[in-house]
Amino acid sequence: VTDEEGRKEITSWPAPGCGIDVEKVLITPEMRANHKEALGSIAKKANWTSHTVVVVDQSGSMRKTDVADGVMRADAVWAALALDFVGQQLRVGEAKAATDVFSLIGMRGHGEVLLHQRPVDWILYNDLIDLLRVSTPSGPGNYVPALDKAENLLMSNQCGSCALLLMFLSDGRPGDNVAGGSALTHWQAACCVKALASRFRRRLTVGAIAFGPPGEEFGTLQLGFVQG
Repeated sequence: VTDEEGRKEITSWPAPGCGIDVEKVLITPEMRANHKEALGSIAKKANWTSHTVVVVDQSGSMRKTDVADGVMRADAVWAALALDFVGQQLRVGEAKAATDVFSLIGMRGHGEVLLHQRPVDWILYNDLIDLLRVSTPSGPGNYVPALDKAENLLMSNQCGSCALLLMFLSDGRPGDNVAGGSALTHWQAACCVKALASRFRRRLTVGAIAFGPPGEEFGTLQLGFVQG
């Protein structure tokens, strides 16, 4: 960002994906055919064995380059999600595209559904790499609207045979503009998670992974998701 004359730099931040080079997988005709078949399978909710809903923090604080090797927090999140979560399941054969479903919410001022009820396959993996390359963190990161969106996605399948996983990937800083500051945000997040746990009981597993240096403000993640 420069001044009005374009001569003096006021501030700057890394371009998305500039610190991480992750190659996409070559999608073969067989993979595309399997993807199409999986879409037909998950169109019937009774076929689902799991639904993973991931909330990724896309707030401005995720632009900081203070994780391993000076990588931007947001890039580290996308890489971990693609390589260590989706990619690892596919490599060891744990994920079944025809029955395992994945949804993704971007957390800014509101919750935005970025990927909706997708089969867990290499096409999903490539879509996550695309997000690594183009997503730019900005603005606040509000937990409560994101949790509302997550609840709607989790509610989309009422079958008791479908296991549910809700995962938050964040630097832990609440941006929710509420009276009482972060303490109330912690309490609201914890209440939301407890309500979800009560609604879905043993079907739901909730987890959170914090990205940032030691000493960062992870209070909302700790209170809302560890104790929640």
